[in-house]
Amino acid sequence: ELVLQGARAQIPALFVLGRHDESRTLATTFTRLADQVRHPDHLRLARMWDILRSSLEGRFDEAEALAQQQLDDLLRAGHIQGVGIHFTQTFAGRWLHGELDRGRPALEAMQLVFPSNIRFWAVSLWVDMASGRWERALDELAANDPTQVAQLPHDYFWWPTMLAWTVVSTHRAAC
Repeated sequence: ELVLQGARAQIPALFVLGRHDESRTLATTFTRLADQVRHPDHLRLARMWDILRSSLEGRFDEAEALAQQQLDDLLRAGHIQGVGIHFTQTFAGRWLHGELDRGRPALEAMQLVFPSNIRFWAVSLWVDMASGRWERALDELAANDPTQVAQLPHDYFWWPTMLAWTVVSTHRAAC
């Protein structure tokens, strides 16, 4: 358990530092140990690393299938973040393939659960923009106060929120 908890913290740190081979090796060890321990959270994280690695290596169909299995398992277990995890795991592959709008139902579900969360609003703008729905994105931008974005904490949700807001705002200014 201690090794799993340590690896859980170390894998993303190595990844962010660009030490991908070490991160991959540790994730492989993590997966092997998670399979032995059989704790649902460790198994979930092991699968999440497999999905990320599949996406990074361009195996998008495999990543999508693994993400769907993960979603099914999370929903069966009643995991509150299941839909959000799936949306995040499939975002890059769908974006690169021009299929970002496939995530719209999940995004709308998250917006229903968290209606005042500006992060989902900004990502919704991004989905609209990437799906060629500029008018919808511009209408949404006009209907909300974008200055809220500047007040967000600079955590791991900050950059996609800022990116989405900036791109759509820039397009609005150019129109």
